[in-house]
Amino acid sequence: MVIDAELYGSVVGTVMVKLDSINGLCADEAYSTELDEIRRRGGKIAELSRFAIVPGQPTRAVMGAMFHFVYYYAHLLNGINNLVCEVVPRHIAGQRRLLGFAPVAGPKQCERVGVEAAVLLHRTLECS
Repeated sequence: MVIDAELYGSVVGTVMVKLDSINGLCADEAYSTELDEIRRRGGKIAELSRFAIVPGQPTRAVMGAMFHFVYYYAHLLNGINNLVCEVVPRHIAGQRRLLGFAPVAGPKQCERVGVEAAVLLHRTLECS
């Protein structure tokens, strides 16, 4: 599922949410051991990818708005209790600060994030 944030009728941010399935997640290509451990502990996983915010937009507000929809779709509608995403190292601090992610593995080569090695980030979802 793709979640877009709009401001005055224009898309200002987007994120893709992929629920775990029998086919696994894209991150399984590089991080199957780490993801299998989350699954083994009873974790239901969704993977976030393709984060993008239009330059000049309020990053904190746009990310916050999109994450509310991620929470609703993943956790409340689908019972997901773990989120993961692959990011380049320079994005770790922002994902930690804005969305509460923490690194769990990496860096490893990942074609989806470009030429840099990717780090697997993780966070749990709980009712609050």
